[in-house]
Amino acid sequence: MLRLKPIFIVFTTLILGLLLYQGSWAYGGEDTNPRHRKVPKVKEIPPKPAPLSPADLKTGKGTDVVDWGKFAYLQYVTASEFLCCSIMIFQSLNRLKSKADRVLMYPEAWGEVGDERWMALPEEDRKLMEKAKDKFKVKLRPVGIIHAAGAEQTWADGYTKLLAFNQTDYDRTILVDSDGTFLQNLDHLFLLPPTPLAIPRAYWLMPNPPERHPVGGTKTILSAQVLIATPNEHVFAKLLEAVKTKGDGDYDMEIINWVLGPEAMVLPHRGINLLSGEFRQNHSNPDAYDRYLGLSGATKAGVNEAWDAQKILEETSYVHFSDWPRPKPWYLPYADKLAELTPACRPRIPKPEDEISEGVPNLDADGAEDCSDRKAWLWLYDDYRQRRKNVCGLDLIEPPKLHNVKRDEGRYGRW
Repeated sequence: MLRLKPIFIVFTTLILGLLLYQGSWAYGGEDTNPRHRKVPKVKEIPPKPAPLSPADLKTGKGTDVVDWGKFAYLQYVTASEFLCCSIMIFQSLNRLKSKADRVLMYPEAWGEVGDERWMALPEEDRKLMEKAKDKFKVKLRPVGIIHAAGAEQTWADGYTKLLAFNQTDYDRTILVDSDGTFLQNLDHLFLLPPTPLAIPRAYWLMPNPPERHPVGGTKTILSAQVLIATPNEHVFAKLLEAVKTKGDGDYDMEIINWVLGPEAMVLPHRGINLLSGEFRQNHSNPDAYDRYLGLSGATKAGVNEAWDAQKILEETSYVHFSDWPRPKPWYLPYADKLAELTPACRPRIPKPEDEISEGVPNLDADGAEDCSDRKAWLWLYDDYRQRRKNVCGLDLIEPPKLHNVKRDEGRYGRW
């Protein structure tokens, strides 16, 4: 039997003991050697929910995680004449089941509900605002009107729109011009990435077809008909400063382009902002560029998208009435100009019945002619007339007398 020397046994025992001691130190002692430390468990961070699409909002999918009280649709009223227009906007949002708050900003000179100044208002105005509060869940908010001296009278109070940037109790606000109509709500736009302003371009002012310019040579003109604003006191102060130093022809649209144009998020106009006058335009040339349709609907073969009034009406959220010299929709049309302004018919391409969506009329018609543009245009104005009667109890009023069509466009028909 092999006998180990005592000194070898002692040496081996010491080595094994040292190794065991180091192991226990590394896993339980105050070892400062980073190679001996345990890797701590990282707390698992739950993934962010995927952005909600318009389709999700329609079905209600995922909307329970959104705090809709942080968002608001705004309207502002500067005179009794325009009150019904704003109430109709809120009625549409209520019908379309929008989830965000609704806020009506009105002149502080009108007082607050029930006080002496409020009771001095015309009864029909008081009843309309109280109806908006009780039936359409509108919050009534008195504000100071932003007035610019020397501006065209019709638009001198239009700078009040800029108060959308001063409603700092909300994370984001959406304000649309009251001379329009909602066909779908815009709730999904509240969930856009952070930006001081998201806004569609004024496509009707862009060159048609597009012009070639060197990089940096083209200018995108932003529409002020639909504003998705992030309220911020500093931004609001800059806008007010711009109003004080503006030129004679600078209105709310020019101020917004000037101050926020360089950093605004530009949204596609299509599906968001449509002029009613688009149904009066000639979209029949498939080989020509169409500044409303753009290139997004072109086929892989490079064939431009054909104009389809039914499809355009169904995909659009907000229509802005702009058909000068037809006046705004709360006025009766000028009888001697209506026929020439009404869209013409053209050769018809039949549309299958199952392609017609709910919520808008079927514009397809029997016969050799396609009158869908005409039907869409007439339906928009007739729908407005009916809702004005149903919501406000008001008929259309006589239009202002025209003295100079071109000059009066700025007063009664400007975008």
